[in-house]
Amino acid sequence: MAEQIPNLTAINNDLCDFSSRWSHDGDYMRCRGCKRPQITSCMDMEFPHAASCRVAGVVDPHPWRRYLEIMERLAQAAPRPTGHKESTS
Repeated sequence: MAEQIPNLTAINNDLCDFSSRWSHDGDYMRCRGCKRPQITSCMDMEFPHAASCRVAGVVDPHPWRRYLEIMERLAQAAPRPTGHKESTS
């Protein structure tokens, strides 16, 4: 468990950094700069920032992919609760 703490700290830092630029709103990811949304089903398209967005070209062009990468790392690093059983379905 001790080796998981640095991993979780790095993941927490990545989540905080991510959320300073993006807002997860149901099935939309919103840019905090221009407030434009992107629905989950368009995750492989570049984010459609407003022409006047101050962070366009600076932030990740595929925020959904970045979010999924962070969540996958979190799922792998997170300790399982005692008595947790894997789903068999």
